[in-house]
Amino acid sequence: MKTYIGVKQVMAEEDERDGQPGYKVVYPDGYESWSPKEVFDRAYLEMPENMTSEPNYEMINNFISVATVVDREDNTILATLILRSGFEQQALGGYDPIDGMTDDEKADYILIKSKEIIWDYLKFVHQWAVKGLSPVYGQLEPMTKKDFDLLLAPVPIGKPS
Repeated sequence: MKTYIGVKQVMAEEDERDGQPGYKVVYPDGYESWSPKEVFDRAYLEMPENMTSEPNYEMINNFISVATVVDREDNTILATLILRSGFEQQALGGYDPIDGMTDDEKADYILIKSKEIIWDYLKFVHQWAVKGLSPVYGQLEPMTKKDFDLLLAPVPIGKPS
């Protein structure tokens, strides 16, 4: 057998069965099922009513298990976010120094930038859940080396506007 992953958007509401907490789950095609709370909570993240392109920090914060910010001796700040999925996101901000910005403001800034990266991940997953995967992937043009290099290029983090 092969291994697969899938992402889907469902509607759900709390529903206790036989004294066990859980959720009634309704799939996009109308199929209904029930899931124990522990299983449901490991698989699903509550989405805002109207998903927008603007970061939803409440949702982002609910997706983060641990966040640390370290002011390093080389005049940089390292933010590490460990997500509920186990994925670790790190962002390093270099400051030579930014006039008028305290160490706390620098730390807050790099943490916000890190959370905006997490938001981009969540938007990606949301689109996958809502639209599914296109069956025409084999018809797309292959990515060029230049395109690939652009994807991997570091993004500079500078003074906030």
